[in-house]
Amino acid sequence: MQCNKNIPELRFPEFEEEWEEKKLSQINKITMGQSPSSKYYTKNQNDTILVQGNQDIANNYVIPRIYTSKITKIAKKGEILLTVRAPVGDIVITQYDVCIGRGVCSIKPSISTGFMFFYLAKLNSKNQWNKYIQGSTFESINSKDIKSMKIKIPKSSKEQEKIANFLTCIDQKIELMEKK
Repeated sequence: MQCNKNIPELRFPEFEEEWEEKKLSQINKITMGQSPSSKYYTKNQNDTILVQGNQDIANNYVIPRIYTSKITKIAKKGEILLTVRAPVGDIVITQYDVCIGRGVCSIKPSISTGFMFFYLAKLNSKNQWNKYIQGSTFESINSKDIKSMKIKIPKSSKEQEKIANFLTCIDQKIELMEKK
């Protein structure tokens, strides 16, 4: 961002409007996970997938590992999941409706989901969550800190989508290169 202005230094030329600063809770519905009792855990694929933390997320996908017959908190397909226990900050856009356990929260943006996903990925890559982490034995981040975190976003939904689409294309090209 340029000094004293909320304008990114690198930008698509058709956009000129300043970005705005918002708390995550102002532009997202954030739901903290709640684990069901282990007596409801199953291997039955007809039950709901339980996402408990980073062990259930790999390569930008939810990996079905445990199921539950009792749903406590749910994240719908297309919502962002964020790990809130060590390691904090792993993210995925869920491809299923899932039950979320204590190690994750769901984020349902009121802005571009793709833009929010990449912004959260940037926060993780720059270790921005570290300043909120609590606990010395078992690191975690709490609901209040997630909701109060301030980020800068384009006011224009078209700019948000253009950024998200551009970064998605780059990710896909990287993925293809890694497969070679």
